Amino acid sequence: MCFGEESRQMLAWMLVILALSTGLEVSAHNSLDDQIIAANQSIAHHPTALQPRLALAELHRRHGDFNAALRDLDEAHQLAPGNASTHYFRGLVLLDAARPLEAEVSLRYLLKLEPIHPQGHEARARALIQLQRPLDAAHEYDLTIVQQPIPVPDHYLARARAFAAAGSQYLEVAIRGLDEGIAIMGPILTLQRTTIDFELRRGETRAALARLNEVIDAAPRPEAWLAQRGEILAQAGQVENAKQSFNLALAELAHLSTRKRQTPAMSDLEASILSSLADLPEQAARISLP
Repeated sequence: MCFGEESRQMLAWMLVILALSTGLEVSAHNSLDDQIIAANQSIAHHPTALQPRLALAELHRRHGDFNAALRDLDEAHQLAPGNASTHYFRGLVLLDAARPLEAEVSLRYLLKLEPIHPQGHEARARALIQLQRPLDAAHEYDLTIVQQPIPVPDHYLARARAFAAAGSQYLEVAIRGLDEGIAIMGPILTLQRTTIDFELRRGETRAALARLNEVIDAAPRPEAWLAQRGEILAQAGQVENAKQSFNLALAELAHLSTRKRQTPAMSDLEASILSSLADLPEQAARISLP
């Protein structure tokens, strides 16, 4: 069940309203059941107020009670038929209920009422991905990124993945979008890792290695990146270079404290490197240089 930062902030704001209207201490740290009770009490005290019903719908969504959330939103719509937030929250509920076609309709209506609504564009993009319309989703992520006051790495990742899902011919566009995010927000590892993966998917091994070398040079803990470089070099048939990269990764692991080296992640990494090294002679016999 998706519960994004924007809806968290909106819910927190609505909980403040509930606290003021009920006289109860209500916060995001209360249990969902307590928050639902407070929302119902607020509705009882203020039956024509819109915000308590929106809060109750969002709480029911978080609780997984989608039918109750939709009933709340029907009541909210009757109170304020022109209110855009009702369509936004309805879209979120329908997304979580695996009803993307209906979600997309609700979110499209929201965006007609409020074209500048980054959360709405992001939610509609997720609906379009589920409807297997990745290029339309990528356009929605474009609008999300443009309208979002503070850049969000996940939006750049989601847009790139939408382009990639549209076919290999869009991988270059996806990479350019990731580079745009890196230029704005700096060398965020998730963005860098995805650009490397996409370079490999489009057969640009040299470009992937060039990006990976930049990451390794800047990484305070390069062992996993060195291992990945070894894998790429091995797949390209560059056995000696692959061995060198794997051995550098093992040397970095050896520099770690015993406690860090014995963590499950580092133990698995070391085992994977040793296995890859053992497989190199066999790989050399069947893989040729690109």
